[in-house]
Amino acid sequence: MKNKLIISSLFAFYLVAACHGTTTQDEQKQYDREIIEAYKLIDSGQTDRAIEKLNQMLTKNPNDTQLRVTLASAYARHAGISMTDFFPLAKTLSQTTGTNRKRKRTRALFERLAIRIPPEYNDAFKIIDALNRFVFELSDFMERFEKIPAIQPHQIPAILHAIYTLDGIVGITPGDSLFKALLKAVRFKHNFLNAKIIAPSYSCQESIQVLSNHIIAMSADIIDIFVDLEIAFPERAQNLNKSRMDIAESTRTLTSRLNLGNDEASLDSKMRILILNVINDELLDGSIKCTL
Repeated sequence: MKNKLIISSLFAFYLVAACHGTTTQDEQKQYDREIIEAYKLIDSGQTDRAIEKLNQMLTKNPNDTQLRVTLASAYARHAGISMTDFFPLAKTLSQTTGTNRKRKRTRALFERLAIRIPPEYNDAFKIIDALNRFVFELSDFMERFEKIPAIQPHQIPAILHAIYTLDGIVGITPGDSLFKALLKAVRFKHNFLNAKIIAPSYSCQESIQVLSNHIIAMSADIIDIFVDLEIAFPERAQNLNKSRMDIAESTRTLTSRLNLGNDEASLDSKMRILILNVINDELLDGSIKCTL
């Protein structure tokens, strides 16, 4: 298997190297040897050495796409992520969930939440509707959550370095853009799992603000991923762009409704506390209760 990985890496390298421009044949040969050595170091798990070598090469050729992709691969491997870990996620990202299936899933959530709202809080249904829309727009991505590789906190710097390295590519290819989207999905999962959405030490007002901020941050991460997916799957770019715009709009609507009114005696404040309790029970861990 190890030999197959090396052969596969070298084959990919030669495809790109054929178009790599250098001033002399000797320099091309030296470049080839160094890239091959870097791939071997990555495949053998010697990522520190590979990263050092590739960073030195990138200093001399900062616009070299092949160097940046190889360096990003080294950083990903340093974080414990190999390309084979991405295969299940890459496959599902190339597919879409039918709208009817999404509607059925989110309608069930809406009905479960709506039944918790007392009749006198009619305006609260606007928040429930905004939440339902938000969940609907994110459901395609969150359905793939389990397939995203998980990492430990000490591994996240390497993933961030990999993303930063790929961000420096001008005119990125669909394949490399998909690689970047997958790395950002790993970052998203790490941020999502380690975010303190609601904690017993928070007051009700603090919990609402933290929840709102978390929704905004989560949406920003997913929107960022969708930008890369539009490049990765040009045939789906129009639909992905629409989904991205819908996520942004549903996030704006939901967070603006959650942050209505700061007067504790106002109906808006009571609605927000009620909504927080419903969301906490249905979607989170039930770690805090707010009193109306």
